[in-house]
Amino acid sequence: MKQRVEAIDAVRGFALFGILLVNMTLIQFGMFSGEQPTYVFENIDAGANWLIQFFGTHNFISLFSFLFGISIILLQKSIIAKEKRFFPTYIRRIIILLIIGYIHGAFIWDGDILFGYGIIGILLMMFINRKPKTLIIWASIILVLTMLMSYPFEPSTNMSDDFAPYIAKEQQVHETGSYIEHVSFRLNEDPFKYIGITGFFGTFFISLFALIFMTPLFLLGMYVGKKGWLFEIDKHVSPLKKLWLMSGIFSFAVKILELLTKQPLLIMLKDSVTPISMALFYGSSIILLFHYKKASRLLEYMANIGKMSVSNYLAQSIIATTIFYAYGLGLYGKIGYFFGIVLTIVIYVIQLYASTCWLKRYRIGPVEYVWRLGTYLKRPAFKRKLNKVS
Repeated sequence: MKQRVEAIDAVRGFALFGILLVNMTLIQFGMFSGEQPTYVFENIDAGANWLIQFFGTHNFISLFSFLFGISIILLQKSIIAKEKRFFPTYIRRIIILLIIGYIHGAFIWDGDILFGYGIIGILLMMFINRKPKTLIIWASIILVLTMLMSYPFEPSTNMSDDFAPYIAKEQQVHETGSYIEHVSFRLNEDPFKYIGITGFFGTFFISLFALIFMTPLFLLGMYVGKKGWLFEIDKHVSPLKKLWLMSGIFSFAVKILELLTKQPLLIMLKDSVTPISMALFYGSSIILLFHYKKASRLLEYMANIGKMSVSNYLAQSIIATTIFYAYGLGLYGKIGYFFGIVLTIVIYVIQLYASTCWLKRYRIGPVEYVWRLGTYLKRPAFKRKLNKVS
């Protein structure tokens, strides 16, 4: 499918802002360190942390997962339209994604999501040719199972205590280690051994277990892709408005009540269901803005980021780790939440401009070029003949 769905690209670009917002905290404090003390402006910093937790954590990765599900169906429709075999192409695409994810996780930052998406992408092969109704049924079943599995652990788990030895080693590496020492730490240090899970298969299955919690989003995205709702937005404005309203009311009601009461049931709903509802709220918000041509200039720039999302995602990790880790500027643990948000906005604005400039000269991002080359086994069109963003 040559024609880009601009609204989906804009949603993807918005998701990348939220992912950077959350990852900024993880990169500057560590993956397992929990909440950190406030910094220069105590009240402002505490408020900034609250904003990240309330609006960001789990929500944008859920939105990105939803979009990944849609992209699978887009790819299928595109390949079938060309009268080619889908699964060989899809498998090559997943293999390249796994390679990119492994390189990112090993040599740039251990918070990579692309390798996990590749694993889930393999599992989703059994659902690609299923009917939309089947996808909804399985998404619902898996969601209920993950809710039941997560419920007993929510009130008592203290990740920072469990991973204290790993956190100490991680902090030392990030504050004083060279780039080679960082890579060695990521490749050789296993955080799960500190909670009694050792060996490759143990780590693999606990990682797979974590990925299963996102599976309903992938399936829901595939469902929407099959229904074609986002390709004919004019025909589905009313349902989109209802989805926006219902998902927003549910999300904010659960989050606020959980914040006030700390009831186990609400904690479970907040951690397992509201990431889905918030993803739907964010996604429908951007699509409706796009439809009504509100903030159209900003959405156009956001769509440009979305068109080269993998390149921008990797660039975010490279920039942030260079800022915080010892082999770069060495600001690990030093700037706090508020200035983390400021830095997020600065980096994202730069990416808005850089992506727009890049797409005036090239059709796709540099990593997307490699990905398509490996997927289709032929060189994709890269440079533009006309100085115009499509």
